[in-house]
Amino acid sequence: MSDKKTGHALPFATVTVMGAQRGGLTDSEGQFLVTGIPPGSYEVRVQFLGYRPEIRPAVAVAAGKATVLNFTMEEIVVRQEKTVEITAERRLVEVRQGATVRSVTAATSATCR
Repeated sequence: MSDKKTGHALPFATVTVMGAQRGGLTDSEGQFLVTGIPPGSYEVRVQFLGYRPEIRPAVAVAAGKATVLNFTMEEIVVRQEKTVEITAERRLVEVRQGATVRSVTAATSATCR
């Protein structure tokens, strides 16, 4: 699994074998292994945030043999639809509101016990 433009590996991409209810994630080198798939034809789907999902519709899986798939994913641009600006009317510090300060010494602390 790699980026189409740069060729860099894509770790943690989601690989799903549809119909077999199995899948996994790619490792740091973009490699993946899905085991326990019965022989047959399956759709394999790969997804990664910020990239266009890739689908292979008819991947043939033979008994006792590994099926090698190479995916190169194309980056998609996520655009900003709308900017929302929030303003507040309240002050961070209320100047009129006071605070009470009380001093406690070792002598007064001992008599409070």
